[in-house]
Amino acid sequence: MNKNVYQMNQNADRPPLRICFKCKFEGTTEAQKCPRCDRPLFTERNIRVRGILMTVLGLFLSGFMSVITFFVTGLLVSAAKKPQTNARLNQEPQLFVLIYIIFGGVIAMG
Repeated sequence: MNKNVYQMNQNADRPPLRICFKCKFEGTTEAQKCPRCDRPLFTERNIRVRGILMTVLGLFLSGFMSVITFFVTGLLVSAAKKPQTNARLNQEPQLFVLIYIIFGGVIAMG
């Protein structure tokens, strides 16, 4: 039991693991800059927070583009019911395919 407490206290004194994204340096150091390339070093916690933020941003982007897709689809369906706009919509079906490919790509990338 005492051995585990000693190991936990010993780990608390160690500097955090830091990583450089440019030169792939990894080491336990208190330095804020990479010793190899002089770029900023990032801690594991910093990298984890960035990953969570990117995930949230991606989910927001996917959700927002999905809402826009449904809104545009509703507009197109209502426009297709009118005879004047229906003729124009039937002239360029490849435009709608392109629009939905772009929307699908943005949703997939999010």
